[in-house]
Amino acid sequence: MEAAVASSRIQAVYARKGCQRQPLKPPYPYLGIHTHIWAYILGGVLRGKSCAVPGAGSKSPDMVCMNTRLFGWVTDTWHDEKIAMSHGEIRCKIHLMEIQIAVAKINKYAVSESGDTLEVVERPTGGLSVVLADGQTSGRGAKAVSMMVVRKVIGLIAEGVRDGAAARAASDALFADKAGKVTCTLNIASVDMHSKTIVLARNNPAPMYICRGEDIDAHNEESVSLGTSRNVRPVITELEIQAGLMIVIFSDGISHAGERRGQPMDIRQTILSVLEYQDPSPQLLADTLLAEAIRLDDNRPADDISVLALKVSPRGGDDVRRMSVRLPINA
Repeated sequence: MEAAVASSRIQAVYARKGCQRQPLKPPYPYLGIHTHIWAYILGGVLRGKSCAVPGAGSKSPDMVCMNTRLFGWVTDTWHDEKIAMSHGEIRCKIHLMEIQIAVAKINKYAVSESGDTLEVVERPTGGLSVVLADGQTSGRGAKAVSMMVVRKVIGLIAEGVRDGAAARAASDALFADKAGKVTCTLNIASVDMHSKTIVLARNNPAPMYICRGEDIDAHNEESVSLGTSRNVRPVITELEIQAGLMIVIFSDGISHAGERRGQPMDIRQTILSVLEYQDPSPQLLADTLLAEAIRLDDNRPADDISVLALKVSPRGGDDVRRMSVRLPINA
């Protein structure tokens, strides 16, 4: 009876994880007393917790769960492992993945300070968030606005506030400070290890693009900039973390590139031209979009331009978290 209860509960566990049960043939390896379930997982991940097998009795070991991450840019991963038990064998296969994030940005031509601000913050429940804000117009005033918005958002996210609530709070603060006379666009891209999803919050009329292989979806739902009223809400998109996923977010400098020449940028085609490469990096995609926008503006950007590319890819390396930043200095 005890073994039957344990077996049914274990079945529920591996059913939720997409595992397949395979019958065991005698003799049963790894088994002691047949009324107890002996299970093991090596290098497994079950939300980073130790998961006891309910009803298995005091002699049954816990299913050991370990969490492997690579600088926040990494998702949980399973190897191809087995759980042996008295009524069968469980085989689970979970993939090693990592998150790669790249940014490319440039000031408006002949303007010393960019109105775009981008920051990265680690989430208290695991993962990280990238916040991109674009203040109205350009220059020092726009920079002050975008920095105020970004500081507000990352401070709230670091305290555990949800992305949508953080965006609404930033909008209310901007509206109260500027009386609705100044606006700011906002994009938040979060890798949330608690929900195992990528959460995208957008208060930006400019679309964002979600790519799976060579399939490109433009998300251009109506979205209002921050600071216009006290009822501003972000457009929220939640995606499952899957290898091959690529997300492209940008400020309106990309959308308006080439308009003064009557040759607006074909963003979708530019993205597709990069995706045709074998396993392109997010940095290549961000750099290509930025370079094309600058070319269409005759090498004199008509606005501040920022491009954020996020990619989920298979991982075969170590567990080290890495970040690199390049900042040009004109001394």
